[in-house]
Amino acid sequence: MAVASMSLLACGGSSSNGTGTPPTGVTSPPPPPTANEQFPNLFSANFPENGGFAHFETPSFKFHAPNSDLPGNLVLIGADAQYFSLNITATAANSNGDRDITVTVNTSTRFNFENPFDANSDNLYEFTLQGDYLGDSITSAVKVRITDLDDAAEAVGGVIIGETNAQYFGAPLRLIPDISGDGNPELSAAIQSGEGPASAYVLSSEFLNASKTGKTKITPATNVGTRFLEAVIDEGSKYNYISGQTRETDGGTDLLLSEAEKDRLVLFKVTTINEQMALEGDIAPDNISEKIVYSFAANSNVEGRLIDDVNGDDINDIFVRFVDKSNLSKKYGIIFGKEATSQADRLRTGKFDIEFNYLAKSLGGNVSKFIVEVVPDIDGDGKEDLLMSAPAIDGFHSNSGVVWVIRSALLQAATVTPIDLEAMTAVQGRAIPNTGAFGIVQTSDYDGDGIPTFLFDSNRGIFVIDGDNLIASGEPNVLINGTVISGSIDVGDIDGDGVNDLINSSRDSGRVLSGSIIKDALEQNENVRITSGMLFQIDLDNLLTYADSINGAPIHLAEQGLIAFPFVTTDRTVSGVENNGRIVLVKISDISNSIMNGDVNLEIRQE
Repeated sequence: MAVASMSLLACGGSSSNGTGTPPTGVTSPPPPPTANEQFPNLFSANFPENGGFAHFETPSFKFHAPNSDLPGNLVLIGADAQYFSLNITATAANSNGDRDITVTVNTSTRFNFENPFDANSDNLYEFTLQGDYLGDSITSAVKVRITDLDDAAEAVGGVIIGETNAQYFGAPLRLIPDISGDGNPELSAAIQSGEGPASAYVLSSEFLNASKTGKTKITPATNVGTRFLEAVIDEGSKYNYISGQTRETDGGTDLLLSEAEKDRLVLFKVTTINEQMALEGDIAPDNISEKIVYSFAANSNVEGRLIDDVNGDDINDIFVRFVDKSNLSKKYGIIFGKEATSQADRLRTGKFDIEFNYLAKSLGGNVSKFIVEVVPDIDGDGKEDLLMSAPAIDGFHSNSGVVWVIRSALLQAATVTPIDLEAMTAVQGRAIPNTGAFGIVQTSDYDGDGIPTFLFDSNRGIFVIDGDNLIASGEPNVLINGTVISGSIDVGDIDGDGVNDLINSSRDSGRVLSGSIIKDALEQNENVRITSGMLFQIDLDNLLTYADSINGAPIHLAEQGLIAFPFVTTDRTVSGVENNGRIVLVKISDISNSIMNGDVNLEIRQE
């Protein structure tokens, strides 16, 4: 960034004139004022945020400096001084030895009113200038005030706040195909743990559009879409989680609710107006007759999420994580979806059609955190395949994690036997070790070969692998490191270079990573280390409260033109602090416009 500068208004001090008639009895004039007496005791100026310094036309001041020297050994003292440097210039001395002095302050910092850097965060940067001249010490206070602008580097966002402080609301989020009837997708908000009146929410597209700006707290009177009225008891990592999937057979939508406390999964179909109306407002799942219930063994913890059809019958399937609380043993597998042919057929035992043997030993993470994705054909047989990720594993590739590629031929076999992930054959698929993926993102076909590129989010950074290498024996092509993330999403081309870009999240901000960086890294087959100049920051701190942090990947609501960031509160014990979980909504157009304007940071604020 170019160094900006401005002249400062000098206050106080005086100038010598060396003229006048001495009083009677005085044989010599008084000595001229010392440098310290003449030098102003205060320099001050105001300038607007986010741009370079404006140049203030202020009067220079007289300084008795008869020789050619200028004040030297200048230092800036104080916590706010780190952002600035000063320069002093002077005209030639007049016959009295006086010079016009100009003090200029320089900075390469881009100041933002909504995110002040000064020590007491009041946008007034205060520090002290010290130096000397001809044996005299000179000292002056410097005050630089940043003023507010409603400019391209700021935008208004929206906040959706959970119902109670004792509830982890909002994370993870999941995109839900349209069930409200307006043709736009909805958003599911889970309850991780805690006490509250509802276990999960489907936030309608109409509610999301109305929440683009301002602050909305969910209450029983709030028309959010659907509140599933099954309380969650705070017992560690237990998700009452809801997912949705479009129905291939009739274009409707399936919803799956995980009810951890009841050891069951509940499937709802939305294909008719009556089914749609039955899922509006406050819903007690047991009161809806048109549902399919998958019951599991008592004293268990079960989570499930809908996935695209993997066995070729055009009915959505279910990926399940099952934990036996008596011995903490775990099972992971797939239940093939099927239509209900009778009322009795709506009550089913949660029996796996595909069981993954290795995952029964140990697999970290939750099914709600994107550890399985159905992906377009990557092995050339014309059928969809499956990717699974294990971010934390005991004993096998310890502390590094694995991504598994499962071929469609295995998923669609007439007789499915348990899959041993430690001894997979090439016909079954392959393991990609050392990836530690807690998120799988399908993005652009960066190399133009007709197969998309895949990103594996991990604690080490973002692993990038071209789709045609997933079945091959090669490792991921590149690692984009130097950035700690909670999850990534593809948001299309928002920087105008013709390549799809990513938004990822970290603690209290979102960040845009240009797809051109990924494309170049793949072409050169070299790892990339992210620096601040390669990322565009979406600062969300102004919309947060005590101890808020992002938990999970953001969601791209393309039809509504929004990015949704899920936040939870890490400390719910602070008295008097509104620290419910929350969802922050940011308009994609604001991000794109700010990038096009050459900004490096977008401050999201409230009206």
